[in-house]
Amino acid sequence: MESVRREHCLKCGSVELTNYFHFRRGEDIHVYVRCAHCGEFVSRYRLVGYTSNEVYEGLIQKLNIARRRPSDRNVGEVEAFSKKVAETYDHVVKLGEEEEDQRRIEAIISRDYPETMHPDLRFDSTRMD
Repeated sequence: MESVRREHCLKCGSVELTNYFHFRRGEDIHVYVRCAHCGEFVSRYRLVGYTSNEVYEGLIQKLNIARRRPSDRNVGEVEAFSKKVAETYDHVVKLGEEEEDQRRIEAIISRDYPETMHPDLRFDSTRMD
């Protein structure tokens, strides 16, 4: 099963959101999401991986190519990774525009991916569809 849901402010319904990345040495990176329209707290999540629109540069750093001479294999890996990220992004946007999942994000996560929720925050998602 596959679905897409844009994050919405529960107060005003806006999808115009701002991400605040919180960095503390030795701790997980957390992202706090704030509504750009009304300023309301929307969500917080833990960052596990990150890819920006500068995929090539990010992967070069990840592969540590900057310290050694890039080989054809390394360049091929970077190009394949960049292409996969771009293709997945296009697919997700198209899916979201064609058939966005109407359940709240909390309902999607707790029903379809319960292992990702903090144990203290699990709840009955059947009431949220």
